[in-house]
Amino acid sequence: MKLTTKKQILAILPFALRRFALKIWFFVSNPRLLLVIFSKFKSLKKTVLIISTPRCGSSWLGSILGAADTARYLREPITSSYMQSFSDVPSFFTSKKCKKWETYSGFANNAFKPSLNFSRSVITYPKQWLDYTTAKTTVIKEVNPLVLKYYLTRFSPQVIYLVRHPFSVAKSSSRLGWINEDMFSRRFSQSQLQQILRKQPDLLAQNYWFQSGYLQGLIAVQTQELLKKYDDSINVCYEELCQFPIEQFEKIFSFTGFDFSKRIKNKLTHSHNGKKPIETGDFSLVRDKNKVGKIVVDESEQDNYKQLMAAYKLAWAHYDINDSLGDLYCG
Repeated sequence: MKLTTKKQILAILPFALRRFALKIWFFVSNPRLLLVIFSKFKSLKKTVLIISTPRCGSSWLGSILGAADTARYLREPITSSYMQSFSDVPSFFTSKKCKKWETYSGFANNAFKPSLNFSRSVITYPKQWLDYTTAKTTVIKEVNPLVLKYYLTRFSPQVIYLVRHPFSVAKSSSRLGWINEDMFSRRFSQSQLQQILRKQPDLLAQNYWFQSGYLQGLIAVQTQELLKKYDDSINVCYEELCQFPIEQFEKIFSFTGFDFSKRIKNKLTHSHNGKKPIETGDFSLVRDKNKVGKIVVDESEQDNYKQLMAAYKLAWAHYDINDSLGDLYCG
């Protein structure tokens, strides 16, 4: 079915039916998977979880790591399923702000099990799932670090925490129109929001750049503190990943126990040798190694940059972290 036709049909379907329609289309396109849809997939070792906020490059990282010979890859199985089930919800938020936690945690259980109860956008490499008897490692890429503590306590995954320079994240999000006058009320419960506002009373009166910087700083400091107490995790810097892909991916593959094979190296090289310019906010998985991984601040963006970075550092200071930013990202 053509993509335009699919979009037209989805547009007229009631919102609650869209997720089911997407799954039906996926299995119609991959009928052999119907033979294993209810199978129990044999696991080689604990699940690998790639976690970041949106626009940090996690789709690229996931597409490479998830293509390993002994991997079964799921791209945002929890977030995609949740956002297909409820209208007008953000992609990341705390468990206390979740519209229906039973539904969200159910999607998490399906992902970490793992199961095939997802659509094509989640199951990037369908052939990985044809043989359920061969032991493989599930790789999950997700974009809600605000519920990371739940993932750690409930599933004990091996964690890759991906971070990117906060200004690059904010620019990418703004190009996609992901700008709100209030970036906190939809992500934090009322009690949580009040705790945040006690630290920064005028936060919601600030502009997008200040709020984005403060939000990213708050998430970064909370996540780093959480992972300091969790042995099986590594921090990965997007900028370093782009500038030194072979060295950085080799470390990631070593950490996860996957074979950094010639096939994977070729796939990585292809993904990193794109020549077509990528606009900020693009969803492409192919990058130009000479242009990615650089923080670009135009003259007209200087004020936005200064506001964002001041707020980012302020969030760190508010949460009593006396560490340099370099420990978390390499901007």
